[in-house]
Amino acid sequence: MIQPGDILDIQIKGLNPESTLVFQPNPSNSQAQANFNTRLIDGYLVGEEGDIRLPILGQMNTTGITTDSLASKLVKDLSPYVKNPSVNIRVLNFRISVLGEVNQPGTFTVLDEQISIPQAPG
Repeated sequence: MIQPGDILDIQIKGLNPESTLVFQPNPSNSQAQANFNTRLIDGYLVGEEGDIRLPILGQMNTTGITTDSLASKLVKDLSPYVKNPSVNIRVLNFRISVLGEVNQPGTFTVLDEQISIPQAPG
């Protein structure tokens, strides 16, 4: 489920690439970051009320839905603007909780939604 404070990476593709440019993060900044071998964290921040603001589409509420549900909604909403849109969404600031007898229990933000137990901090 999407929660307030999440940063969503929303990738929008279509048959005409020019029609999706308005929805993409600044490409020059992405290229500059890639050249320095750093991970760019650039996405849509989910506000306190569960809203994100997308170009052209405006404010969208994400409360109580999954990334797959939001992607399906965006495909439908983008159809008037993008021919055959395809949307992929992932959470950039995925949080995990480490409990029990470990060095450092608590909740941690990780950059990848797929993390193994040995990779978890704590």
